[in-house]
Amino acid sequence: MNNATHDDIVSWVTQRTWSKVVSRPLSLFELSCSAQAYTALPLRTRLDSLVLSREGVATRYCLPSQLAQLAAEIRASDPATLLADCMAADTALGELLRKPFADIDPTKFIRLYVESWKGELLGYYIGEYSERTTAHETATQLRGTHNAQHIAATQYVPQLLAQTVDDHALTPEEATCLLPEEITSGTFSRVDLRARYREYVLVTRNNTIELLSDTAGNATIAAHLETESAEPIPSTTTTLHGSTAYPGTAQGTVCLVHKEADMHKLHDGDILVSVMTRTTLLPAMKKAAAIVTDEGGVTCHAAIVAREMKKPCIIGTKIATQILKDGDVVEVDAEHGEVRIVERAGE
Repeated sequence: MNNATHDDIVSWVTQRTWSKVVSRPLSLFELSCSAQAYTALPLRTRLDSLVLSREGVATRYCLPSQLAQLAAEIRASDPATLLADCMAADTALGELLRKPFADIDPTKFIRLYVESWKGELLGYYIGEYSERTTAHETATQLRGTHNAQHIAATQYVPQLLAQTVDDHALTPEEATCLLPEEITSGTFSRVDLRARYREYVLVTRNNTIELLSDTAGNATIAAHLETESAEPIPSTTTTLHGSTAYPGTAQGTVCLVHKEADMHKLHDGDILVSVMTRTTLLPAMKKAAAIVTDEGGVTCHAAIVAREMKKPCIIGTKIATQILKDGDVVEVDAEHGEVRIVERAGE
């Protein structure tokens, strides 16, 4: 992890226009591994990226010009060739994870986990930009719920963080802010971990990864990003539009689920609404009558799981979590990609 000056990072970020890519509850451990993968994608296009994390929820941004270059490269490429090495890395990771937890070398796991993140990232962008059906099928296979990356993220990584909590008397929130090298060395500052949990910025530029946890610098970056992404939403909006991930219809009560701590709110038959789902939200997805997300393409987690579970799912609404509130009654028409508000909570 490179330590550039705070002023240098803030200046570099605020002089550029950024596009929001995805928002998820991710630990710094996972984000650091994904950042390393960003620097080693098997592509001519190099993606700089910026992650702003607040209380465990991370939002990733990329540069529009680079995303356009990436889209053109992916459309002109054979997805099977792009993903071949990723498939091999996922297989190697799967073999490692067959060992008992205590027998797995964390350093070796981290190396293979970084490799598996290449497939996760490529699968996402192939789903967003490729126009080939076979590409979507290949990416879905790599990003499905039965692959090694999924098993690592839902089983091994939580165990690794939990062990660190036990070994060093940390809180679970502090553990989510550990870097991979801090876990393997056992050397870190709890003051730094607490500051990171409140807010941090992780920058990948010129194949270098930099972490900024300076409050003043972060506030400047956050203000810049929020100004760029601010889009007025009409207060009279009663119908949302998105893309169908799996067809069907359902009516139920909205439950906003952004991270694991929110899942207790959701009851059987509720409509799960989230910025984007991930593997740790599977228990809530199983109980939901339908799934609605702000973000995602045909190979996103919500779409893959909805197809497996055969549940109505609408992705890419952009504003569902801003318009819908807990307790609203909605009708999800995934045949036509529409979410209609039937009754507002408390009215």
